[in-house]
Amino acid sequence: MRTGEISKVSTHLIKIASEVAIGKRKKLIIFGDNYNTPDGTAVRDYIHVSDLADIHLKVSKYLMSKRKSQIFNCGYGKGVSVKNVTDELKKILKNNIKISFGPRRDGDNEISVSNTKKFNTYFSWKPKYNNLSYIIKTAIEWEKRLNKKN
Repeated sequence: MRTGEISKVSTHLIKIASEVAIGKRKKLIIFGDNYNTPDGTAVRDYIHVSDLADIHLKVSKYLMSKRKSQIFNCGYGKGVSVKNVTDELKKILKNNIKISFGPRRDGDNEISVSNTKKFNTYFSWKPKYNNLSYIIKTAIEWEKRLNKKN
């Protein structure tokens, strides 16, 4: 519970969902339900902030020791739909959340999943928090903590 997203204008689904969960926002708007995906919602590679921080630490150590820059995709390499996220959120909150659908946003990709092949050839790394329910629960706890400070 030492790290999480802080932003004045949130744009990421789990951050916004967390704001709705603690009452900072009235409802969660899903932008588009007509994507060419199994459930019609966009697919993303959601990664826990602590796993992302761990990746950054590994890569920064590599950069400092090798003195050679590389570009790596960071993620779990698997997609989760927006609907999967909202279904899990409903389970966690016992369906106590308002969700509505809005139009697709210009420029949003249908599917955006990390290709982790290059990263995995350079590093021996295993995620610690690759669990959607845990990602959402800890994001909500982080948001509660931030809200207490304000």
